[in-house]
Amino acid sequence: MKFYLVQANTITSAFNESFGIEKWVTAIILAIVTAVIIFGEIKMIAKASVVIVPIMAGAYVIVALIIIVVMNVTELLSVFVLIFESAVGLREAAGGALGAVMLQVIKRVYFQMKPDG
Repeated sequence: MKFYLVQANTITSAFNESFGIEKWVTAIILAIVTAVIIFGEIKMIAKASVVIVPIMAGAYVIVALIIIVVMNVTELLSVFVLIFESAVGLREAAGGALGAVMLQVIKRVYFQMKPDG
């Protein structure tokens, strides 16, 4: 039971620090959702998971986009410049070439060892 309390505390703290939502508000919402799932029937749990999991995934993506784009909008240009500079260069080309050579060697060794079938 303690593990679930740690998760609930982490969720409420994250919402409080990120969005300024009071911990008790998040705790009440978590308690209601948990009670609905726990006290419901097995069929209800299955139905709830079909609805809740996509909502959770969507919320995760939306929150991540808000944090990345909105809260750090001044850093976006430098991030793209860093990505481009890190992807294009002599060292990176040598790494790609080495990876291609290793792939060919592994394919050759695999097909030589593979028994005829």
